[in-house]
Amino acid sequence: MDKNKIYVILLLLLLLILLGILLYLHSNYKIAECFTKNNTINKTIWLLWFQGWNNAPYLQIKVAESWVTNNPTWKVEYLDMDNLKDYITDIDYMYDDTKDISYQAKSDIIRLSLLKNHGGIWADSTFLCMQPLDSWVHKSIEPSDFWMYHGNGAGMDIKVGPASWFIVSKKGSYIITKWKEKCDDYWNTNNSADNYFWMDNLFKELVETDEEFNEQWNNVPYLSCEDDGSSHTLANYGVFSNNEHIKKLMRETPPFGLKFWKDKSERLENCDNDDECINSNGAYAIKMSKRSFSYDHFTPLKI
Repeated sequence: MDKNKIYVILLLLLLLILLGILLYLHSNYKIAECFTKNNTINKTIWLLWFQGWNNAPYLQIKVAESWVTNNPTWKVEYLDMDNLKDYITDIDYMYDDTKDISYQAKSDIIRLSLLKNHGGIWADSTFLCMQPLDSWVHKSIEPSDFWMYHGNGAGMDIKVGPASWFIVSKKGSYIITKWKEKCDDYWNTNNSADNYFWMDNLFKELVETDEEFNEQWNNVPYLSCEDDGSSHTLANYGVFSNNEHIKKLMRETPPFGLKFWKDKSERLENCDNDDECINSNGAYAIKMSKRSFSYDHFTPLKI
């Protein structure tokens, strides 16, 4: 066989190999693209107590226990000021000593960064888990890769406003990414918050100016945090009141989670010596949080 034929054969073999590589890469790109579009949520629950969880008060311990009890297949990450940089490295401005950033504002910054970079569940350290996540959370994020209760954040109407103490998001969802970008811009140009509800105000601005953001938020399944028995119900009926109507709702149709306040911790811890506390809405909610009970709030909704 002459050299020219050998070169032709080798060239054809090389072209076939290159074609095979291209087909392989194309196929795997489609697989990767499909995986990206259909990826599931990161099954991590983020809980923050700046002073360290070994020093956490009674209420925060009960909150942490509620997330563990109801979600045995999820990982709970206990964050504090010392280990934050193990998880997020894109908020250097938060450590700038020339800025006056309160612990509450830092908490707001941290939740946006964690969910943008990792996804998962953010719950305030005063937000008691009342239902297993797996019974509802996957359904809730189908439309927008994001979910949170609707509230009156930034003075918005309950139909369009945020309630940002409990947020569910896939990594890099559109809503959380844009919210985080707004947060970065805000703190890169400000040395202090101009308003306690600065983060809600950024959300409002995005709803009003970003068409895609507004559409994504409109697609999030609606649940008001202010309805009787919903996640903000203790603000309306009281932690230490005894209301049978609210207790019945907690027992039969519990919210996904329930907002408390840190100044209630000491009295809750000493409930055994306080008949009013023993019979209170708050004590009853903590008891109900241990059941791993599920109720589908989304069934009447079109998702």
